[in-house]
Amino acid sequence: MIPSLRVRGRDIVVDSTLVMGVVNASPESFSDRGRFTSIESQRELAASLVESGADIIDIGGQSAVTNQAELSASLEADRVLPLVEWVRRTYPDVLVSVDTYRPSVAASVLEAGAHIINDVSGLLYPELASCCAQHQAALVIMHTAARPKTRLQDRALYADISTEVSAFLKERCDVAVAAGLPWDSIIVDPGPDFTKTPHQTVELLRQVDQLRALGRPVLLALSRKDFLGAITGRTPRGRAAATAAAIAYFATSPGSIVRVHDVAAAVDVIATIETLTGMRRSPPTTCCLTSCAMSLLLADSDSQNTSDATDWPLARLSDLKADARIAVVIPARNEAGTVGGIVGRITAELAGFVDELIVMDSLSSDATVSEAANAGARVHSVASVRPDLGVRAGKGEALWKSLFVTTSDLLVFIDADLTEWGPHFVTGLLGPLLTE
Repeated sequence: MIPSLRVRGRDIVVDSTLVMGVVNASPESFSDRGRFTSIESQRELAASLVESGADIIDIGGQSAVTNQAELSASLEADRVLPLVEWVRRTYPDVLVSVDTYRPSVAASVLEAGAHIINDVSGLLYPELASCCAQHQAALVIMHTAARPKTRLQDRALYADISTEVSAFLKERCDVAVAAGLPWDSIIVDPGPDFTKTPHQTVELLRQVDQLRALGRPVLLALSRKDFLGAITGRTPRGRAAATAAAIAYFATSPGSIVRVHDVAAAVDVIATIETLTGMRRSPPTTCCLTSCAMSLLLADSDSQNTSDATDWPLARLSDLKADARIAVVIPARNEAGTVGGIVGRITAELAGFVDELIVMDSLSSDATVSEAANAGARVHSVASVRPDLGVRAGKGEALWKSLFVTTSDLLVFIDADLTEWGPHFVTGLLGPLLTE
């Protein structure tokens, strides 16, 4: 069964693996200690995670480190609230989660527009569910056998860990529903490493389908975790490969949300796994020319080995393409001032040859959309094309989603800032390809 998540009036079908990027507004964090202590650095991190394709930004003001006292609720709120407000204002289409178990902190951030409360206490305070219900927000309920910031590692703690964790989460979900929260607004989290030895965590994750049977999305906080360290013998900063492997293992089934530090790597792993398993449409077999390939050709544009536009007059290219349809796709994010130029040149110089000229807008906050449309492009937003697959800001997502809006046989992807070189690339690249 593919779960859906109801949040702030939206029903999100989780038929893929969503990516939650971590922003620690806590200097005590075990993973990012001391790296993101200022609001400016935290904003930069959040922006980079969104640009890399995060569906959700998870902001935490208190570390889960167990050898430190709990922060006051007021200090925790002071740490997270400015960042929540900034992300909501800057990236209105990105879901914002706040890692807190305190109702007073939750009330503050939900009032500021947060979509999800990520509770690592196992719903220690049921009023947290009432608060989420009041704001139509979603709630993550995590399994734990102790209070937050309490270390508990006991090999004899569980007789059947999967059954016990599932039963605990079902009971806490029922408590949340009794407090007024809709069942469809709940996410469950098995709590890897929380009150579990590495062995217990591995045993639990091997049986994650028992949790999926609850019918709710499953949050998997896998990034840099201790169980990966036990497997590989590496410190938190050296667990990137192990984290990617764990994501790949779970990405073969829909209904998960992975909580990670390296969003770009997670997005790539998920895209690859879902394409190979048939969960995601394969790229066209004809030709996909990425912006990276375009950049390489630009670097070689003065070389005698580079095909020149004069070698391929439009009349000859039109004969070569026969009945094939050609689309030029331009991924753009905040490209006002440049996107109109490249659209205008391609429209003017390649009229009758290019069948579709598409600009895929990636959550621009400037005049990119209107400028592209006025220049003659057909404009689509990553937020409106297959929103059930998630909304991610970035060229990769823009290019991927363009496959759902084109009927062409041959796609050329080109950067919006290549104003002077756009038509040259299209003709210089397609000429040799059409003769193959």
